[in-house]
Amino acid sequence: MTDERASWWFALAMGATVAAITAFLLQLAVVPTVLVLVATGLLVRLDAPTGRLARRLIIRFETDVTEDTDRLERRPRALVGLFALFPIALAINAWQAAGPDDQWNTLSAAITAGGCWVGWSFAEHGRATGRPIRWFPYWLAISMAVGVFHTVGGPFHVRWAVCESRLTEAVQQGKPLSTSTTGWMCWPDSHPREVDGQQRLYLDGGIVNDNGEGLVYSPDGAIERAGRIKALRDLGGGWYWFETGSTERSIWFDG
Repeated sequence: MTDERASWWFALAMGATVAAITAFLLQLAVVPTVLVLVATGLLVRLDAPTGRLARRLIIRFETDVTEDTDRLERRPRALVGLFALFPIALAINAWQAAGPDDQWNTLSAAITAGGCWVGWSFAEHGRATGRPIRWFPYWLAISMAVGVFHTVGGPFHVRWAVCESRLTEAVQQGKPLSTSTTGWMCWPDSHPREVDGQQRLYLDGGIVNDNGEGLVYSPDGAIERAGRIKALRDLGGGWYWFETGSTERSIWFDG
C-alpha cells in the first residue's frame, strides 16, 4: 500500500512539473494546464510497472545534482543555504507578482515544481547515503505554500485588499493618485485618463493611444460594453482590470 501511494505521489509530482513548465512556455490558462497535469500524471503512473521512464529521469537528475557529492557532504552549511534560499527567493518575488494581471502565475508554478524537485533529489540522496535531511518535509511544505500562494495570485489579492478602498475614495472624490492619498502600494504612478466618460488608471501605455492595461472604476459595468477591450477581469466592488490592443485571452491561452 505504501509503494502504491508513493507511486501516485511521484506521478502527481511529475505531472505538476511538466504542466507548470508547459503552461509557462505556452502561456496556457488554467483549463489546459490541468489537462496536461492529468495526462502526464497518468502517463507516469502507467509506466510504474516497468519504471523505465521514472528510472531514467531520476538517474539523470541525480547525476546532475550529486556529482560533487563529497564537497556537499563536507559543507553542510552550503546545503542548508541552498534550501533556505529557494523559499526566500520566492517570497522576494511577491512584489513583482502583485500586479492585477498576475492572478494565475504559471512561472511561479514552474519555479516551485522545479525547485521542489531539486530539493527532493537532495533529500533522497541524503537518505541513501545515511545522512537524511530530517527537516526536508517542513522545507517542502513551506516552499509549496509560498509557491502556491504566488501561483494563484496571492500577492495581488493581498495588495488589492489594502488598496481597493483607497482607490475608490480617491476616484469618487476626484483626488490625484499619489503616495500621500493612496499610499505607495496603490499604483501612485499610474496615468489617469478619461475614456468613454470613465476614469481609467493606465499602469503602462495608454497615454498617446488606447493601448495598455490598467484599472477602471465602473460600478455600473459600462466597461463591459466599451470598445477595444481585449481582456477584462472583474475585481469586485465596481473595479475591473482591463487590457486593450492585445491578444484576446481565453480559457485556453492566457497571453
